[in-house]
Amino acid sequence: MYITNKGLNVSTTNRTYEIFIDKMDEPIVDEVTIPCTYCGTKNLYYSIFCQECGKPIKLDLAPKNEDKLKRKSDIFCPYCKGNLETEPKRKKKCPHCKNFIYVRTSPSTRQKVLVTEHEVKEIENEWRGISNRNSCLRNLEGYGISERSFKLRKNEISQQSNSEPDDVEVILSIYNDLIQKNNDLQTLKMINYQIALYLNSEGRNYLKIRQESSKAELLYYQNLGVEKVEIMTVGDQACENCKKLKNKIFRVSDALEIMPVPCTDCAFQLYNENYGFCRCYYSPRY
Repeated sequence: MYITNKGLNVSTTNRTYEIFIDKMDEPIVDEVTIPCTYCGTKNLYYSIFCQECGKPIKLDLAPKNEDKLKRKSDIFCPYCKGNLETEPKRKKKCPHCKNFIYVRTSPSTRQKVLVTEHEVKEIENEWRGISNRNSCLRNLEGYGISERSFKLRKNEISQQSNSEPDDVEVILSIYNDLIQKNNDLQTLKMINYQIALYLNSEGRNYLKIRQESSKAELLYYQNLGVEKVEIMTVGDQACENCKKLKNKIFRVSDALEIMPVPCTDCAFQLYNENYGFCRCYYSPRY
């Protein structure tokens, strides 16, 4: 790049550009600006140095790599595969088959993709799984389990089974280790409750794990010498089946035998429509 008597002469591998600056009162393009690569300040197109930080303006006028450009022939309807004039930025009806095209971000590539209505649900499920995984890992941090620990366990299971385990299998394996290594009943109650929440968020049956959480709670009270417990609900937010258990009193030994909590018929939908999630708990009666 060098300055001529007319303006800036910029040479690239294939082309030479000349930006004329002799007629400042009649710019070729109105309000053309060049961002400073150091501070981001927008400068007029004829600037040599940034008006904010004073550093030289770097012009990137090299021809764009055509391989990176999405050609018109690459933009097509996910239903009928018909070519589209422009890439949709939001929900739009295909001009060929008249189906609605949806725009979503792919969980694997983090790129915008054109998808069908059915594929929208699949992508939403993938994102939900990622969210559930991240939430679960944040809970595991309280037990000293890091992202690195998760990856190491995943690699260990993969080598043992000669197949790639899903995140649910890895997380349950980590939780199982925590249960085996823990004798504190309050901690076991929380660990099992967190597992139950995770299973429910993944649309899996959580009941047995939730019962283990309640069992640890009852054993904790039993060790304290508590003889009776009262079932507590979440008030007006409780489902009709759980409301029937409200304020019922059981001997701890009886509660351990019949396990009224969690309510097996709970209809409260926490994460999915397949399994209700009971939030009832015990309170000691002295």
